[in-house]
Amino acid sequence: MFSFNPRGENLRALEQNILKFRAFEMVMILFYVEEIKSIALRTIKVTDKWNNLLSNKEERFPDNTKKIYKKLWKLLVTENILSTEEKDDIESIIDYRNDIAHSIEELVFDLNVDSYSKSHVKFAGKKYEHGVLERLKKYKELMYKRFSGKYVFEINMKSVLFAQAERTYLIELAKIDKKIRRLLELRKVENKKIECEVKQLNELDITKLQPWHPKNFRPNRQLSPQGIKCMHMLFSLNVSNITVSYLMRISLKSISKRKRIWLK
Repeated sequence: MFSFNPRGENLRALEQNILKFRAFEMVMILFYVEEIKSIALRTIKVTDKWNNLLSNKEERFPDNTKKIYKKLWKLLVTENILSTEEKDDIESIIDYRNDIAHSIEELVFDLNVDSYSKSHVKFAGKKYEHGVLERLKKYKELMYKRFSGKYVFEINMKSVLFAQAERTYLIELAKIDKKIRRLLELRKVENKKIECEVKQLNELDITKLQPWHPKNFRPNRQLSPQGIKCMHMLFSLNVSNITVSYLMRISLKSISKRKRIWLK
């Protein structure tokens, strides 16, 4: 029943804020992935160059190295910078980063209200992953900590350039998170009320009303006399407008308008 959106094609406030939250997170994920890759690779390369000056050791990752990051993550496991599990997780996050860059629609359409999107949600190959940003933050701190004292760092000016944006995004994420939690609680209350009303109607044998039946509509989707009768019966039973909207698959705006006319 809740797959129908009584408010039309526009997303409701909860879904809008979830979408905004994901957008900010995805921007952060795009940057953090590239930053972690840069920290890891540049630290190894700069350290190798330093060692080359001291003892004429060859650089392990010259610029023409193929599959450089696959080899890099394996090296970091060998040198105890990463565990095997951490390496695998970072590689999976990089794959997810590529999904953001190339298939972003697959990470947001689960919030859509149209029937086409709803029918595809359960078959989606890619889904939005919560918690990725926090994992990336952890790996960034972890790498700095484990590289410290044994490797030569290079100043990362990209982090400096992104710092103000990062701070702003994190502030906005915190604000939106609070909104989402508040709106989610309101949605739970609303859904509970609707479920209670439907349960009460079932006890009155809602099948006799058949609010979802095609005979309630003319071919042009306007209400038939039977549909008007059904709607008025629901009004007389004190069923809320939102529940009538869900049951009859009619917009909340139309239901509210007809309710005002019915009350006159």
